[in-house]
Amino acid sequence: MKKYSEKEIQFLKNNYANRGAKYCAEKLNRGLRSIRSKANRLKFKVLPGAAFNNKIWTYNANGVKMKTCPNCNTSKILECFGKDKSRYDELNVYCKICVVALSKISRQNNIKAVLKWEAEYRANNKELIKKQQTDYKKNHPDKLKATKRKWKMANRHKSREYKRKRRALKYSLNETYTTKQEQLT
Repeated sequence: MKKYSEKEIQFLKNNYANRGAKYCAEKLNRGLRSIRSKANRLKFKVLPGAAFNNKIWTYNANGVKMKTCPNCNTSKILECFGKDKSRYDELNVYCKICVVALSKISRQNNIKAVLKWEAEYRANNKELIKKQQTDYKKNHPDKLKATKRKWKMANRHKSREYKRKRRALKYSLNETYTTKQEQLT
């Protein structure tokens, strides 16, 4: 293995962060893996999107950085893209709107597998789900109260029937008839 000269190390120090490993490997006539391992040993870091800025980002008239979503093929500001630490620019490939749309399509196409996975998850994480529900009830009582009130207003007949059955159970009455039967009598 050929050792790095001081000149090569200085070149790496000046160019690795801004231009990336591929550029340095070409200029120093070294392998990409060799460049990356040497840079890691010297604790050099690549800036997010280094050597890719020209390809993925554009600027609008106000000088705001934009990125193009390959699904909808429109340029959008960087806030429209979710985070993805595994990517060189640390942003998702698709914009948030397209991610939601693609997720819906994927769910519709694989509904059986999704429902099976959800059932398994609920079965394996009962305690966690119960804890999350109790925490939500504690933290959002007003929201839940409004939702219940809205449902009762929209489903009065169901609410009354439920109350009637509960009352019958509470007082040990043999009241098994429904509202339809009650209207006939």
